[in-house]
Amino acid sequence: MSESNGDGWLPVDGRRLLVLGALLALLALAGCDGTSQQYVVCDVCGEVYGDDVGTVDVQLYENGSARWTVSVPYDGPPAAADGRASSMASEVRIYTDDDTMTPYDWRAEDVVGHARNGTVSVTFRVDDFATVRGRYLLVDGFDQHDAPHGLPYRLTAERLRVTAPEGMAIANTPRSATVTDDGRTVVWQSEDDDTLDWQTYVVAGPAGGALSKAGANLHIGTYVLGWAWPTLLADLLVSLGIAVVALGVVLRYGSDRTLRSWLDRVRATDTRQRLLAVLPALGIVTWTVVTLPPTAKRSYLLPAVYGAPAVGIGCLCLGFLVARDSRYVLPVGSTLLAVPVAAAILNATAAFDPGSGAHILAMLTPVVWLPSAAVGVAVARFVGGSDGNS
Repeated sequence: MSESNGDGWLPVDGRRLLVLGALLALLALAGCDGTSQQYVVCDVCGEVYGDDVGTVDVQLYENGSARWTVSVPYDGPPAAADGRASSMASEVRIYTDDDTMTPYDWRAEDVVGHARNGTVSVTFRVDDFATVRGRYLLVDGFDQHDAPHGLPYRLTAERLRVTAPEGMAIANTPRSATVTDDGRTVVWQSEDDDTLDWQTYVVAGPAGGALSKAGANLHIGTYVLGWAWPTLLADLLVSLGIAVVALGVVLRYGSDRTLRSWLDRVRATDTRQRLLAVLPALGIVTWTVVTLPPTAKRSYLLPAVYGAPAVGIGCLCLGFLVARDSRYVLPVGSTLLAVPVAAAILNATAAFDPGSGAHILAMLTPVVWLPSAAVGVAVARFVGGSDGNS
């Protein structure tokens, strides 16, 4: 039987339950706060600092450093403006919160606060903000491929603007951004999209149109593959292994030759023939890396079935060539093997969760290749049978 204090309050057991419920509610609220942690571009502007939304300007330099300027409108007492600017500068200097990430997380140098004309601002330098790659600068500070919760940066500023060094231009166009100022500046507007894609890169390089863009994509592609190579290796084992089996089925069951005889035929070719045979495959793989889109690769499905029509048509052609015992069997076969390599590259760089990406690729690759191999065998048998009857 529950105790009572005789004053009309809840029984002792009831009060215990009430306290327990309050504690659970507090724990739940704390848990929600922890999992909804945002990564913001600017910690001292916009709603984060309690002022009107400000702007962020980043000036890149050829040595990879960058000068940041954060400006926030201020309509308070003029006498307090300098104090607000000093407070913003102090926030940048002492920023050590391990629960969030910012593009200037490395270290801000030469931090100075300003107050003028209804605006408070803070400027600071970040060394090694961009990586120098030959004649290019690669900014990977907005990349979130290793973020703990997979959250992209939230654009708390009204505008984020990154400007290339003098004599250089922005060589790529990141998602949700616009290149302005005759190619020298890339701009994000919060009204267009208040988040930056989790794979956002900025490349500054020589002003050269398509050639400069190809160089930018090559640097982005090689950088991404630098951290995605374990996933790429797993994807290659899956996709390339299934493709090799499928092509082996076409070669073995599309003709009366054994696989060993096909291998002997490959060994009998000279260096020139082998080089000409693999050139198309090398072209496909190189094109995939150079044109690798740095953003908006959210779906595993597209990379997994990448080149599905090409695989179907290629196996059909291969079946015809196998039946005719053509010398073009080797070039077509090697070109077909480039398709799963390209799919693995796209899938590895697109997958935020590498495990899920590899699993989905493993499930979808047989759906593309095994029916295509069956078509190749059927065509080879049909063509071979027709030749025999004639």
